[in-house]
Amino acid sequence: MRVTSVWRSISLVSGTISTAPLMLYRRVGNGKERAIKHPLYRVVCRRPNGWMTRLEFWRLLMTWLLQHGNSYAFIQRDGRGRVVALLPVHPSLVRVYRAFDGTPIYEFSIWYGTERFRVTGDNMFHLRWGAVNPYLGMSPIAVHAEAIGDAIAARQFGSQFFANGAAMSGVLSVPGQLGEDAQRRIAAQWAVNYSGPANAHRTAVLANGAKYERIGIPPNEAQWLELRGFQVEDIGRIYGVPPHLLGATTKSTSWGTGIEQMTLGFIKFTLNEHFANIAQSCDRDLLLEDDDDEYFFEHDISNLERGDLKSLLEAMSKGFSCAAVNPNEIRERIGLNPYADGEKFFYPVNTAPNSDLAAAGAAGMSVSDIAAAVAEILLPHLQD
Repeated sequence: MRVTSVWRSISLVSGTISTAPLMLYRRVGNGKERAIKHPLYRVVCRRPNGWMTRLEFWRLLMTWLLQHGNSYAFIQRDGRGRVVALLPVHPSLVRVYRAFDGTPIYEFSIWYGTERFRVTGDNMFHLRWGAVNPYLGMSPIAVHAEAIGDAIAARQFGSQFFANGAAMSGVLSVPGQLGEDAQRRIAAQWAVNYSGPANAHRTAVLANGAKYERIGIPPNEAQWLELRGFQVEDIGRIYGVPPHLLGATTKSTSWGTGIEQMTLGFIKFTLNEHFANIAQSCDRDLLLEDDDDEYFFEHDISNLERGDLKSLLEAMSKGFSCAAVNPNEIRERIGLNPYADGEKFFYPVNTAPNSDLAAAGAAGMSVSDIAAAVAEILLPHLQD
């Protein structure tokens, strides 16, 4: 986590996931509605336990997932089996075993040095990532230890390089024989006078035929800066984060549409996998069998998918013109309160349902009359 690109990748993914609201929905015909009266809604969608907010809880679990490949939360239930709290458990405190029927068994302790418990999968919420077996995920840091190790080594090299006065180490040769005390004394004097950032670019004065010869490969020949830039992209590939979100914009040929499309690709190909993993894990571990067919979890990612306000209003306008959304749905998307009769859908005259046109014709209304009536209804709302 001391590698900045690793830190940024994990904090970006976990932070973005935790800010997208996770909702519990109830199936209603071919549609859905928020199940705000269900006991699970308060626990999962608002406050998982007595001391953590929803954002803190999901950010913590996602950080563990991206570090260890697994994250856990003990499921506290009441006497009727309903979930009343979710208690996070660090992955290092959990051991997973396979029962004789193939179901997972979890042995864990809530904190280091405390009593250990053994529970079935019904009492443990488990997120897995990159799993190669049905029980455990893979740690991306452990799998890609060499790539992250290269970044650590390059950073340490840079620190030592600049600490030594931005010069490679070398050999100071003096004619004749020198005793050990003389060697240590000359080396100490050289370090005091010519090493460190404060002594960079000082002119060395050598006496008695002494010569200084630098050894090693200069940083520009070793392509140190290019290596550092490559490592940012390499670590970004581990977590599916595009370079511009890690601050690497040197290879970005255009802003605006190009960057926007890469960001949408990050949402589509990276974040959506985590959204689906969390929602389906909640369905599996938290819903009772009686609720499984009627209720489901899903993230609201509308804020992530939309662009600027102008683009959103243009898209909503097109949806309104074809009766895909009503005024109150538009107002909800842009953060405004609904108003009375805002749930009605308005059809363009030339695309209105036949039944509506027939009713209008039976009432003696012409097409121009219908258009005037529709305009009379819409104009006040558009002015608002």
